[in-house]
Amino acid sequence: ECAPCSFFETSSVLFPLIPLMIFPLIICFLYRVSRDDSDRWGTWRNGIASFGFLLLNHYQITTLVNNANLQYSGSIAGVLGFFKFSEDPMSMFKPQCAGFQDFQKTMILRAVGPVIVAALIALTFLCSHVVKRLSGKDVAFEVNRTLNIYFSLIFTFFAAISAMALAMFKCAENPNGIDTLAQDQSIICYESDWNSMVG
Repeated sequence: ECAPCSFFETSSVLFPLIPLMIFPLIICFLYRVSRDDSDRWGTWRNGIASFGFLLLNHYQITTLVNNANLQYSGSIAGVLGFFKFSEDPMSMFKPQCAGFQDFQKTMILRAVGPVIVAALIALTFLCSHVVKRLSGKDVAFEVNRTLNIYFSLIFTFFAAISAMALAMFKCAENPNGIDTLAQDQSIICYESDWNSMVG
């Protein structure tokens, strides 16, 4: 369903400014809640976090299945549509309104997503050490826990990253005999635009 973008959505505030401001806070929160030693791994809080992880993965997989040629009832399609953000978290910030409306730009943004996440985590790590040096408070991130946060995020969104990587190879045959990309039928498979995106 197509809807016009508002002025706020087309400005650079909603994307990329707000994600760049929110993500370091999310990293700090994840660092804070992931500091439990092994003797506390069996606590009810960690159990709830594990359940949330499984639930998120469940909806990621069902959202990916929704991309197949299946017909769902209205209520199931509504639930799956609500959880579409689990496959592409950046879609909450409507990057298509900020100039990333075509498929090629969207694929580039998704492909460099893990690199951007790594850069933001590294920046937050460095800032925590600067704050420790200036304030004298022990707020500096540890290397192992910081790496754990990064790879936990990659693991959490592994299904979405894999689907994005394979989306370029999902071509569909059209009545005119030309194969086009299933996600964007303006891109003809095995021709110059497709080759430049794959290569």
